Amino acid sequence: MPLHRDIHWLGRQWAVTGHGLQLINQKQMGYYDIEAARLWEARVSEVQSKAWIDRPDFDKALEIARGKFAQLAPADWPPPAAVAAPPSPVRPA
Repeated sequence: MPLHRDIHWLGRQWAVTGHGLQLINQKQMGYYDIEAARLWEARVSEVQSKAWIDRPDFDKALEIARGKFAQLAPADWPPPAAVAAPPSPVRPA
């Protein structure tokens, strides 16, 4: 499947899209794409174990995708870590 038109994050090898997690190089015809609702399934571990995977890129994409689609996580899955808000700018008096 081609990359979904809604791209939320683009890495070197992986993209977080409206579909979920997608391999940017589409030579595999979407075989390794992971739907948003399936980001917490065992198949994710199978993909991580492939020798050709850019592991840091995949891990970052998975983290972003799970945060983006947190409402689809299983009920027993721990909530994503809170992201600290940037400090407020100091306004002159």
